[in-house]
Amino acid sequence: MGQAIKTLSGIHIKVDIIDLPAEMYIFDIRDKTINVRQQLYKNRIHLSFAV
Repeated sequence: MGQAIKTLSGIHIKVDIIDLPAEMYIFDIRDKTINVRQQLYKNRIHLSFAV
């Protein structure tokens, strides 16, 4: 299993990932009504999301 590299609490509309190196990341987004896991592939050229 991976390692948590950022934890945010409260309401966030944007998450700044500029300081993260090029890698594949998994975001777990949770609150009282939703539980979503999203993959993000970051490289030096572009970002892509997998559903």
